[in-house]
Amino acid sequence: MDLIIAVDSLMKTLEELSRSCQQLNEVAEKESAAILANDVTALDICQREREVLMTRIQTIERSRQEAMIPLATVFGEKPADLTVSGLVHRLDSGVSQRLSSLADRLKRLMRTISGRQKTNHILIAHRLDMIQDTLNLLGRVNPSKGSYEPTGMISTEPSRGRIVSGNV
Repeated sequence: MDLIIAVDSLMKTLEELSRSCQQLNEVAEKESAAILANDVTALDICQREREVLMTRIQTIERSRQEAMIPLATVFGEKPADLTVSGLVHRLDSGVSQRLSSLADRLKRLMRTISGRQKTNHILIAHRLDMIQDTLNLLGRVNPSKGSYEPTGMISTEPSRGRIVSGNV
């Protein structure tokens, strides 16, 4: 395979990966908004969108790895050892600048996505703490459990056969 074709294939794959990562970043933003709004439906939609995007990103990553094989062969390296950064230093300046720019954009996107995911994790943990605090508070407000009375009334003390209400 020609070096130019192999590099072009790699760049197209990286551009596709970049677009998918950008979409994942947008979904993470929507997740943050859904968490803050307590919108479970929107959060569920975001989770499904994220699953689809993660599957797509895995597929693109496999394509990226396959695109590196002919390049590694040209430069006499193992495909697992050749990185995009290492490849940038071996190509002419025009192509290497474009490739470097794509790699930098992907790195920034990955850091942004990672930061958003950490923020979302903290937001969810905070919401769960609030729910737990509310449950604890409710447990202290009425610690006794009501008992069922055959009259249909709820009583917090056993009736011992007494009529709780005048309605029989």
